[in-house]
Amino acid sequence: MEKEIIIKPKYELKEYFKVNLYLAFSTLPYKIFSFFIIIMFLLMLANILLGTMNELLFEPVHLIFILYPLIAIYLIYLRTKKSLQNPKLKEDVTMKFNNSFFEEI
Repeated sequence: MEKEIIIKPKYELKEYFKVNLYLAFSTLPYKIFSFFIIIMFLLMLANILLGTMNELLFEPVHLIFILYPLIAIYLIYLRTKKSLQNPKLKEDVTMKFNNSFFEEI
């Protein structure tokens, strides 16, 4: 009795993108950096609400703290998209098995 099973893996960009984001932003440097982003956002919000435009609480150079995560997310998206375009991921995986052997083609 020989049986043949064909398996077609399903790789979705949305799911792998979520995994890559979690892996990238769960490291300690990104946690520390996100703390600084929150502080910079609060300083900008205080500047807008207090209306002290002649005394800036932050410098325009601090906008990099806001732009950096956006650029990082975009680069992670591009890397995920590129890795899922690998033709090896689109091949069918054929498995043959019976009581005596198991073969993957």
